[in-house]
Amino acid sequence: MMSLSKGPHERLDFARDRKYLAWIRTQPCLTCRTTRGIEAAHTGKAGMGIKSTDYSALPLCGPCHRTGAASYHNLGERRWSDAWGVDIGARVAAYRERYNQEQAK
Repeated sequence: MMSLSKGPHERLDFARDRKYLAWIRTQPCLTCRTTRGIEAAHTGKAGMGIKSTDYSALPLCGPCHRTGAASYHNLGERRWSDAWGVDIGARVAAYRERYNQEQAK
């Protein structure tokens, strides 16, 4: 699903799924394994006015996502992936597969 904006200050968003994001937030943090304060961290390509698909989200706690020295936002995707030894594409695919399996039950 895709929604296009009409004005210059509105977002162009792709593949929004609140149910999937809610499920991601029930998973432990991918890096530190805490189960508190989990956020759906969008990964992948994004640009001005564009947020990557919800299906690219990984479960990260606030410090691992935004505020910690080794957080996704502080290091950037490539450096964060290298620092934590995370294959982002493989992890995104694994979460999506697990979600789909749970929904099929």
